Formats: sequence, C-alpha cells, structure tokens
Amino acid sequence: MFFDIHCHILYGIDDGPDNPSGMFEMIKTAYFYGVRKIIVTPHHNPMLFKYSPETESKVFSELLDYSAVRFPDLKIYKGNEIFAYTRFPGAVAENMPVFMAGKNIALVEFLPDSDFRFIHELVITLRSMGVVPLIAHIERYGKLSGKNISEIKKLGAVISMNSSFYLKKGLLKKRKYYRLLKKNLIDIITSDAHRAEDYRIFYDCYNFLVKKSGRNKADMLFYQNAYNLFETSDLNSAEPYDAK
Repeated sequence: MFFDIHCHILYGIDDGPDNPSGMFEMIKTAYFYGVRKIIVTPHHNPMLFKYSPETESKVFSELLDYSAVRFPDLKIYKGNEIFAYTRFPGAVAENMPVFMAGKNIALVEFLPDSDFRFIHELVITLRSMGVVPLIAHIERYGKLSGKNISEIKKLGAVISMNSSFYLKKGLLKKRKYYRLLKKNLIDIITSDAHRAEDYRIFYDCYNFLVKKSGRNKADMLFYQNAYNLFETSDLNSAEPYDAK
C-alpha cells in the first residue's frame, strides 16, 4: 500500500492531464499499482499557469465523485506545489488555500540551480510562520550537498525525492542518490506523476528499493513516513497567515 503526496492529476490546471478521461485514467492506474492515499498537488506557479481556487475545487470534486464509487478505500486529499521565486512564499502570505491536506505543510519547489543559502532562508522563513516545508524532488537541486540537506532537515524541513531518480543515467548521480537514502536524508518517495504511466515507475521504484534496502525501509519511504506526517502528527490545521 502506498501514500503518494505529490502528483499532478487534476485536469486542465497545469501540465498534468488535459481532460477528465486523462485524470480518471491516472487515478485508476495509481489505484492499480497500490496507491491508497494520495494528495493531489497542482502547480501554484503564476509565471507558468493561471491559478484559480474555484477551478481547482471544481475539478477536485469531480475526482472525488468519480473515485467514491469505484475506489471507496482510496483517500484523496487536496494540496498544491508552490514555486519559490523569492525567499518569501507569496501564496502563503496571500492566504491562498495551498496547504497540504489541511495541515500546516507546504510543498515547495525551486529552480534547479537554486543554492543552499536561498533554500535555507526560505525554510527558516516558513518555520517562523509555523509552516512545515516539504521540499519537492530534492534530486533536482545539484548545488545541494548531503550536508546541506541534513542542515535543512534539522530546521524542520521534510525531504522528498521523485521515484524516477532510479532511472537517472550517470554513476555519480546514482551514487549521490543512494548515499542520501543510506544516510536517511530522504523522508518520502513521491511519484510527481503527470501521466498514468508514471505510476508504473513509482511501483517499479518501490520494488527496486525493496531489493536494495529492504522492505521495511521501502515501506517507510512509500507509506509510513507520509502517514506519520499527515495522519498521526499533531500539526494544527492550516490557518490563514496574518502578515500584520
């Protein structure tokens, strides 16, 4: 059983599916490959995509209605993936409904060439606001060392890695990813799915890690850590940020 906390399933919102059939195919495939809890996280990136809470709510309701009868044991939550252009997360400051599953948790992505100082300062800013930064696809930020990642974890950030990491070419890159996993610097493996076929990669990555690191560790990365964060933690429900 898997808990996927980062995916782009809602149609017509970002670079995920274009239509309802694409969305329904994605959720069917996710379920087929063992996902039983999922947070949908459309991009909140005003430079690339229009942001409409009303449209997102409408499409999310369509997904819930479709899944309720077909997959009654599948729990679906709402979230967003916030793009950090500056050290202050504007979507949070503007009281937009971008938190993850109603918790004080924000999924944040950066430009691939972002440096440690930028990410470090943003993590501190979010933590000072009572928000837990959930860092998206840590493998994309080539300027971060294992030591850097350890430092932001100590500040309270949660670190995620996309399941596609194991398909990456290049021995040096793979060794880096494996070191991060071995040192327990990765908390959660996500699909970051944009298409139905991405869930086959998610499933294959789980089996790959079972063979490489054992089933217990794979289960922690693909389910238990996310469950602990979103369903057993004592984090308060997200409240609007008061900038005054």
